[in-house]
Amino acid sequence: MSYLMFTTNHTWVRDEGGLVTVGLTDYIVQDLSDVVLVKVPEEGRTVRAGETICVVESTEATHEVYSPFSGEVIGTNVSLEAYADWVNHSPYDRGWLFRIKPMDGAPLNLLAAAEYERLVG
Repeated sequence: MSYLMFTTNHTWVRDEGGLVTVGLTDYIVQDLSDVVLVKVPEEGRTVRAGETICVVESTEATHEVYSPFSGEVIGTNVSLEAYADWVNHSPYDRGWLFRIKPMDGAPLNLLAAAEYERLVG
């Protein structure tokens, strides 16, 4: 997973040539237990870095997901409305949450994989 960056809020970030895909890390997914509902953001929504962008609910807790970048939401994983458990079983693939087109400016502090492992280790 060296191609991913991470936030201290337990999201992963994958740069896809000017667009960024975001999802939850396996660490937080395990902590949440069984994800039962994902409220993805609206496409076209403009957000600021650090703003709550979507909510993930599990049988154990509710987790707010914060945007790692300021920018425009250009895609959401609407399949999660019917298949929220994809977050549990495939957080780095089918369980992605949203795609954002970052605006100029610094993202939240992003961590390399080794730094994130030390954080949650």
